[in-house]
Amino acid sequence: MSSLVVMGDSAATGIGDPVGEGIYKGWGHYLFKALPKVKEYHNLSRPGARVNEMATVQLEIALEIKPKIAIFIIGGNDVLRNNFNPTNMYRELAESIERLREVGVDVYAMNLHDPTRVIPLPRVLKKVLTRRVEAVNKIYDALSHNYELRLLNITQVEEVYDKSLWHIDRMHPNKIGHQKLATLFAELLRRNGHKCLPIYVEPAKVISKIDGLKWLLRNATPWFAKRSVDLLPVIVLLTICELFGITDRIAPKFEIPRQTHDSTQLIA
Repeated sequence: MSSLVVMGDSAATGIGDPVGEGIYKGWGHYLFKALPKVKEYHNLSRPGARVNEMATVQLEIALEIKPKIAIFIIGGNDVLRNNFNPTNMYRELAESIERLREVGVDVYAMNLHDPTRVIPLPRVLKKVLTRRVEAVNKIYDALSHNYELRLLNITQVEEVYDKSLWHIDRMHPNKIGHQKLATLFAELLRRNGHKCLPIYVEPAKVISKIDGLKWLLRNATPWFAKRSVDLLPVIVLLTICELFGITDRIAPKFEIPRQTHDSTQLIA
């Protein structure tokens, strides 16, 4: 049976578009509703997932399903860890794409936006994230050229930085933002021969400042405390590297591999 599989991290899960306690819709839900020939929807993503988890746990489930279309958003959590390794990320994603293609899956992905344009950050941390996001997006560029990956290049969609599209945490899209992503993926799918209806845009609930503050205290503070375990050593190390002009240790470079497959990068 024709199906859509979504893999990745919280950006794929639908965080920012809740319909109940721990239940989310997200862009995958809206996209599925707009695909009349697709009869099943499986969201295998998990908040906090990194590339390795997607390329192993989630991928194996997807291969059993054998969907018509697979879409993934991944990499945002990898850039927040002190063992960030773009070379390993490229290898694992390349192998995942190849294995999906071998069973006839049409594979799509989205690269990373610039988080420093949405969240105000200290200068040192901004440098860390900017360099790492650039490395991840080089990976996606290489995958789009070297493998048959249909890439939604979110870096060329200026309106994604409109604050009205973002959840109060500024790390995930809100309902409107998820519907925007669904619309962008729908456009990309149409250009590749898939019948796709217009995305139904549901009205978004306006969050008051008080509710927003309550949410931040309840959710954002524990998250930041947890991430600080990884980020604090990175920030300290970067400061030292900056003083001595050494950056490869904290933000490893990624050299684009030689092209091995015919493919076309698709820009939304």
